[in-house]
Amino acid sequence: MKYLAILKDSFLEAIDTWVLYVMLALSALLIILVGSISFRPRPAATVMDDAVLGLNIDIEEQLQQLREVLSEGQQGGGGRIRFPMVPKRVSNVTYTAKGVEPIGDAPDGPNSPLLFTVAARFQNEEEAAAAKKNLAPVAELIKTRFASMGNRSFLDVTDVQLAREGNVFVKDPGPREVYLEISTKPNSATLVVWPTDMTLLFGAVPIDFPEKFPLGIFLMGIQEIFVNTIGATIAILVSIVLTAFFIPNMLRKGTIDLLLVKPIYRPMLLIYKYIGGLTFIILNTTFAVGGTWLVLSLRSGVWANSFLWAIPAICVTFAVIYAISTLAAVITRSAIVSILVGAVFWMLLYVVGQANLFFQQRAKVEEFTNVPREHRLSEGWWVPAIKTVYTVLPRSRDFVILTTQQMEKELLPQAEIIQRQVGTEPVRLEESLTSAGVFIALMLTLACIRFSLKDY
Repeated sequence: MKYLAILKDSFLEAIDTWVLYVMLALSALLIILVGSISFRPRPAATVMDDAVLGLNIDIEEQLQQLREVLSEGQQGGGGRIRFPMVPKRVSNVTYTAKGVEPIGDAPDGPNSPLLFTVAARFQNEEEAAAAKKNLAPVAELIKTRFASMGNRSFLDVTDVQLAREGNVFVKDPGPREVYLEISTKPNSATLVVWPTDMTLLFGAVPIDFPEKFPLGIFLMGIQEIFVNTIGATIAILVSIVLTAFFIPNMLRKGTIDLLLVKPIYRPMLLIYKYIGGLTFIILNTTFAVGGTWLVLSLRSGVWANSFLWAIPAICVTFAVIYAISTLAAVITRSAIVSILVGAVFWMLLYVVGQANLFFQQRAKVEEFTNVPREHRLSEGWWVPAIKTVYTVLPRSRDFVILTTQQMEKELLPQAEIIQRQVGTEPVRLEESLTSAGVFIALMLTLACIRFSLKDY
């Protein structure tokens, strides 16, 4: 029971500070700001061209063709790479979207069943006539590739038939053209890839972009800016400063004397103080990230559960930093030194993690574009050096990357093809957890040994 009492005291010490309440208040303001963001889907006509793109061009084969051309080093005049401007087509039929409208009385938007009118232009009149008699082959291709994004699609095709008489989008069809009506329904990817307009402060501040952006891009941007960058930086920095005083205060003359006269195992006392320090960031991060996720989901209609990965990502990062800060506090008994050590080590982890990620991505780009090995930036001596440092240090940056990768799977399905060709290596969660866990255990073990042997 005495250890539970110590843990309780450490917990109360973490929350019994005005800084915590200030941080919670700032987190509440962040939640309100994010909750004031409004999203308005654009009309269905804005997705017509994207919907038929997969019927005409195989994007993955196009990227593979680009890779082959670059690898062969085909050179044109002036040393320029000759790349065929006419992409490889899926079939001999050219599909063009002519119009789209909601089915029945449904509103014009991503959550409604839609009816697309598409003109299929064949090579000759005989093929067009054959398609009118037997629509099955064309219908099968459309059901497979309409609104496709690699292995996924952002609309499900429910029916394909010849355009009915009176269709307002059918205008002067040529002898080689066959007009089709494609009925669709939304699926789990529809909303995140739908072109969307965004406003701030409940519509008071419109944000105009020259290009159309899908909802998933906005949600990813909000997560990266408000959570991974601003929110995480403030939370970790404030936590480093605040918790740096916990252990030095415990080691002050008088306080430590009172604690050591009790039959308390010294390492357990130190570990419970460490756990108490973690309580601060766990409470604030859970409130800030959880609240932001909730209001953003309610406002956008997209419940991206991967957003919540930011909670353990931020907490594990701080746990690593706090472990070395604890060791510095035990050795020096100085809160200032503990703050400096924690902040410098945090910056080191960030720089090494970003450098490793940069060269990892650079290597893929240089391989894809067939840059000669002697000219590759990713082949320099510094790359294995950075990789070694990255491997030895705890990979706290991996958890942020993992959060981003998980959100990309949910919010950017249209980027799946490019990610397979040129993308970041997937984070191995077990390796990252092991790296962080070993480092934390090592720092705390050294701190406990020092604390146990020191004569106070």
